This record gives sequence, structure tokens and C-alpha cells, in this order.
Amino acid sequence: MRGRFWIEPTTGRILMTELVARNRTINATIDVSFQSEPLVGVLVPIEMREEYKDRGGSHITGVATYGRFRQFMVNVDEKFPIKK
Repeated sequence: MRGRFWIEPTTGRILMTELVARNRTINATIDVSFQSEPLVGVLVPIEMREEYKDRGGSHITGVATYGRFRQFMVNVDEKFPIKK
């Protein structure tokens, strides 16, 4: 198994990742691309590509895309009774 990161030098933000896993029967690669999302204020995953190949000749690929990012907020307020 091995992996790589593409990193923006000036900020240290991760732009893309790659994970490669291999054994005697299967080769797998998973790539994830990130982009800036102003609404959330961070880089978010926008696409994941997967590829799986086995020694028997089977080949499976998949693509997932992500969007419509939203930021959720939670407010919590607790009050404790004062013991007299």
C-alpha cells in the first residue's frame, strides 16, 4: 500500500490524494480531488475516482462527485441550578 498527497506549497492545503493498494489478487487505486468552498471556508472533496483490477481480468471503476456543501451550526445552552 502507498499513498501520495498533492499539497499547495504556500498554504499547506491538500489538493489531491491518491491511495494505491496491491496484493496477489487485486490492484486498487482511489484518487480524491479537493477544491475551495467559500461557504464553508475550507477545501472540500469534489470528486473521488476508484479503480479495481483483479488477476482474472475483471475491471471495476467508479466516480463519485460531491456538491451543494452547507455549513451546519449548533448552539448549546445549559443552565445548572444553584444549590442553597
